[in-house]
Amino acid sequence: MYFCGMKYTVAFFFLCYCFCTLNGQTTISGKVQGEAREALLGATVVLMEAEKVIEGTITDNKGVFQVSAVLPERCTLRVSYLGYADQDLVISLTDTELDVENLQIKMEAVETTICIVDVGIGRYNDQDFLPDLVEPITIEEVRKLPATFFDPARLAQSFAGVANANDQANGISVRGNSPNHFKWFLEGVEILNPNHTSNAGTFTDRPSQNAGGVNVLSAQLLSRSQFYKSIYPSTFQNAVGGIMGMSMRNGDQEDRKHLVQVGLIGLEVSSEGPFKKDANAGSYLFNYRFSTVGLLSQLGLDFGGEAIDFQDFAFNFSFPVKKGILKVFGVGGLSNNVFTAPENDEDRMEEKDNTNIDFSGDTGIVGVNYDTYIGSKYRLNITSILSANDASRLSTQAANPNIVLSSDIDQSTMLSTKASLGRRIKQGSWTNGVYLTSQQYNVSSEGDASTLIPDTKGSINRGGLFSELELNWSKVWKLNAGINLGLEDSGLGESDFLIEPRVNISRRIGGVGRIHVASGLYSQSRSPRDIINLVVSQEESIGNIKSWQNSISYIIQQSRYNWKVETFYQELYDMPLDVFNSFNNVDIVEGRNYGVESSFRYNTPESGWTMWLNGTLYQSQFENEQGEWASTRYDGRYIVNALLGKEWVKDNGKSHGIHIRYNLLGGFRETPIDVAASVAAGTTVFDNSLLFSEQQGDYSRVDLSLYRKVVRKKVTSTISLDIQNLTNKENESFAFYDAFLGEVVRRNQLGLLPLLNYRLQF
Repeated sequence: MYFCGMKYTVAFFFLCYCFCTLNGQTTISGKVQGEAREALLGATVVLMEAEKVIEGTITDNKGVFQVSAVLPERCTLRVSYLGYADQDLVISLTDTELDVENLQIKMEAVETTICIVDVGIGRYNDQDFLPDLVEPITIEEVRKLPATFFDPARLAQSFAGVANANDQANGISVRGNSPNHFKWFLEGVEILNPNHTSNAGTFTDRPSQNAGGVNVLSAQLLSRSQFYKSIYPSTFQNAVGGIMGMSMRNGDQEDRKHLVQVGLIGLEVSSEGPFKKDANAGSYLFNYRFSTVGLLSQLGLDFGGEAIDFQDFAFNFSFPVKKGILKVFGVGGLSNNVFTAPENDEDRMEEKDNTNIDFSGDTGIVGVNYDTYIGSKYRLNITSILSANDASRLSTQAANPNIVLSSDIDQSTMLSTKASLGRRIKQGSWTNGVYLTSQQYNVSSEGDASTLIPDTKGSINRGGLFSELELNWSKVWKLNAGINLGLEDSGLGESDFLIEPRVNISRRIGGVGRIHVASGLYSQSRSPRDIINLVVSQEESIGNIKSWQNSISYIIQQSRYNWKVETFYQELYDMPLDVFNSFNNVDIVEGRNYGVESSFRYNTPESGWTMWLNGTLYQSQFENEQGEWASTRYDGRYIVNALLGKEWVKDNGKSHGIHIRYNLLGGFRETPIDVAASVAAGTTVFDNSLLFSEQQGDYSRVDLSLYRKVVRKKVTSTISLDIQNLTNKENESFAFYDAFLGEVVRRNQLGLLPLLNYRLQF
């Protein structure tokens, strides 16, 4: 009770502090570079509205520019330089905390192509070596598009080749890979699962490796995110099924700005600004959230009778240093998921009603990033992050709470450090670096024999060198080539030495097209639970999960639209089969994922129209004991996503918009339940001789978002309604044997979920 009262007191005083300062005009600044990352002196930078110039400037001898103006709701920042394609950056002021300082703008030496990049809040990441093969995610998109819950991973579910693993969580299957093969990176280094309620939507109600109900990092904290599906440069390691690269945005360096958001799932408050009125003093950014689904449950939404809540507090301090910036950041999150059995026996309608379940998950991240230029040719970037997870689950008998049915502990800490030194060369850039990741874990499961894992402590240590070369050897040919040399010790016997070369060759075709051919080797550490199970089964010789990935893509990029078609093929070796009912054995198999996908994006910033359309045909298979290729759990065969939106912006500062999204997925695969064996065992027993031989029905969902915004001189207010599963479609989730009912029960995913929010920015 004391802690609960204290957190509301802190929130109250924080709100009072937020109302003491005001906004000013918008300042946009950054650096303009060529393809070899050389500073471009004298590049023209102008702010425009409907082709009418508002304000302009030119870059200095370091390529740096700064322009300030009172901006309209939408405008364009146009950068021009002789011999290079113009860059039109669409600036939207629908978020008053828009941070467009320290933009890193890279010009491309082509004669006719004009490339438009949408900019929300945040800054450009000039460490992106494969810009055509990465899916950028702006925070403006995260806020406006339907059913994102302000989480970039949920927005990624609208991309080609990406399937939602479960409505209750942000876990995703990329091109048929298990969600366990997906990894999160912050400021370029790997972090542990950065999500609240990591058990959300899982069959066993135990924590997942890389997913949860919502990201512990609020969208308010993030700049532009990068989503890699399969082909990513050597600067990233330890992932075979996709990467979400996030970066903390800097607080505003000119004015103090604040935000208050109240909705059906809780409260969020934020503040940012300079430490003092000095451009060299640095800036701060704070954010606090408290959320509960209690109001949604009262509206009739079914969360399995569980009380769910979470809260988090985060900060980012940024300090200018000579030719660079130093960031110190952190976040702490607490989440709980509690189920209390009905008091009366007559109210207990299923097996779960005879148990009390208490799940808690704590998450912490603290880190530092130092980014600076050395002379005129070198760039040094050093990042070190300590992340930690502490999840526990306790299940007791409702009739006698002193009798423990199961107890699970998953604790991990990870220290990740990476240092890279980039050098501009005549026709491109060359980056070399070193990385080290050390994870300490403590895992245990107590209960019936099928879920027993002894209390085990261990470590996974991984380190190595990487090198990445970007070379433009002509106006049409471009090469990205790299290698990752690593060594890992995971307690499975001998250390695993890793050699991972990667290459991407691209050729420009005409003025707007480009073809890419890419191939590379990748690897990923095993999870602590898999390591323990392998040791128990005496398979100590098994090392990393390894993958060979290939793709051929053709991209057309115009000023208002882009179209991409890509074919992909992936082989996986020493892969743990995703059999979610198994704890004491791990099936190690070979797998393959292959298919073709096509995506089309159309944006007209002047008229406010947005359209996304993509489709994927694929197969995800593993080699069974008979030497035949069979479907994995995530072999849905096809994915279709469509999004259509329109925004109306008026001269009086009022605007409103509507976006609608449609997802259609082929059903995931299931293993049949052996009813006779389940009756005898008193719990769910699957017939593993028929792994994934049954397919669920197709998954489909319609999501809708509406907003109305009023921009005044010093205050902006926004009211929005975000509805997930507008038609209340009953999509299948999983089936299990209920010993209390004596029958097989099927659970569906979430039904209609409305999120009403009121947002005040000042």
